[in-house]
Amino acid sequence: MYPSLFFLSLSVFFNKVLQFLIILASLGLVSGAEASSQEDILAKANTLDLAHHTTWLKLLHYEKGSSHSSVMTEEFFVSLQGRNDPQVELEATIRAYFMPWGKDPNQSPRCRFPARYFWLSKQLSLPDYQLKDDRCINFEKWSLSDQVKSISVMLVSGYFGNPASTFGHAFLKFNTDSLDDQRGLFDLTLSYGAM
Repeated sequence: MYPSLFFLSLSVFFNKVLQFLIILASLGLVSGAEASSQEDILAKANTLDLAHHTTWLKLLHYEKGSSHSSVMTEEFFVSLQGRNDPQVELEATIRAYFMPWGKDPNQSPRCRFPARYFWLSKQLSLPDYQLKDDRCINFEKWSLSDQVKSISVMLVSGYFGNPASTFGHAFLKFNTDSLDDQRGLFDLTLSYGAM
């Protein structure tokens, strides 16, 4: 009787080990698939030469014909070499997309650089990409994306006493109609001005 109990216990043990190995193998396949898709996306980005695309260079503030970005702040780049190498910055940005979110999601490159990821999502198939991610709380507060009710085009006439205003100004005002800002002084605006 004891030997059969022993073999039964041994059978249960090997069954559990087999289940454990199957779980490990499936996890390995999943992470291998993610790594493969990340590498596939990097390869496609290189094939399309996205690092030298006009839009990517504009997102990084590379002036036409310049070998470096006009932005001096290191926090603006994912890579330490990003200011001087758009290819390295592109690869670092794509790799950062696959990184875990971390304790403060607002520090994630996904939240810090939404325009980059939006543009990349149009060029590449980024898995699980969302235009609006609820984890990016600071961006949501700043952009007021759910609060904009209308958009106004503001045309301000020119003023000859100030050379910068000689030709007038035009900008878009995103009206939120918020109750704590009756005059709309804190609404977002988008303008274009000559340097």
